[in-house]
Amino acid sequence: MSESAQLHTTPSQHSGTAGAQPSQQPNYMHEFGLDRGQGLQFGIYSLGDHLPDPHDGSRVDAGQRIHEFIGYAQAAEAAGLDFFSLGESHQEFFASQAHAVILGAIAQATNTIRIGSSSTILSTSDP
Repeated sequence: MSESAQLHTTPSQHSGTAGAQPSQQPNYMHEFGLDRGQGLQFGIYSLGDHLPDPHDGSRVDAGQRIHEFIGYAQAAEAAGLDFFSLGESHQEFFASQAHAVILGAIAQATNTIRIGSSSTILSTSDP
C-alpha cells in the first residue's frame, strides 16, 4: 500500500470489518435494547426546567413541578410515545437535581414507556 493510500484509510478498514456487507457487521444496537426494525421512535426529552410563568413571574414549588414531570410521563405513555427522559441540573431554574429519584417515581407511575436520563452531571457524583 502506498504512503498516500495509508493517509486516507478509515478506522473501519483496520477493525476487521473492512469490506464486510452491512448484514455481516456487528449490530451493537441489540446490546442496548434498540431494534432497527421498529423504525423511528418518538419521546419527550426534558432537562427538568422550573421556569417562572411568563405572564406573572410566579413559579410553582419544586415538589409540584416534580409531580408535573410524572404527569407528563404518564401523558406521553397514554399518547403512545416511546420514551420519556429527564436530565439532571443543579441550576436555579431546574427542579431535577435528583433526577434518578424522579425517574424512579416515573417508573412506578407508568407501565410501558421507556425512561432514561437525558443528562447526568458526572462531576457531582465523583467518588
